[in-house]
Amino acid sequence: MQKLILCSLWILFFSLSIFAQNKTIQGKVTDQETQLTISRVRITANKTLLATTNETGEFSITLEKFPLKVTFSSEGYLKKTIVLKKETKNLNITLEKEVIQLSEIVINSKNQKKLGIQKVSKISLQLRPINSAHDFLKTVPGLFIAQHAEGGKAEQIFLRGFDNDHGTDFAVLVDDIGVNLSSHAHGQGYADLHFLIPGTPFSTKLNLTYFF
Repeated sequence: MQKLILCSLWILFFSLSIFAQNKTIQGKVTDQETQLTISRVRITANKTLLATTNETGEFSITLEKFPLKVTFSSEGYLKKTIVLKKETKNLNITLEKEVIQLSEIVINSKNQKKLGIQKVSKISLQLRPINSAHDFLKTVPGLFIAQHAEGGKAEQIFLRGFDNDHGTDFAVLVDDIGVNLSSHAHGQGYADLHFLIPGTPFSTKLNLTYFF
């Protein structure tokens, strides 16, 4: 009789365990604005990863108890936390896009008195091959140029990580005369130095002023 009772209790415990593991939550995650599904959304509870959404934004998780606080998070979206109270097969979660507001960055010189004209030494020019007037601009720290598409037009100029197109955000002066063409159709401030022969910059005053 005692063995029969123990066997019955074991069967009851096993049945309850199976029943507890069958509490499944299924659903999908969509973008609140576009209504498109979002893949690779992390679903966590108490900092434990339960599941991630698949390529179609669908997910399926198995819970042992209710209620449970679950958080949905994805890069570029605000986190969303809900409380699951019962088993469901069609849970729809919408995530709102996160708006990132960059803080202002102010760059100041440690010594304001040293601001002004910065000259490139003549030895630096002699050690660096210069095939065109635009190559002379490469001597400026943080500036590099690139010729794209076909030839016959000014190179694109990049300065300290910024794309200045063909001279939009800085001025080039030869003997204190500006060469930027502000009315050029390709871009405001178009700067073209192709009229200078390669040897000219060594004997000509060439200034570069950039605006930030």
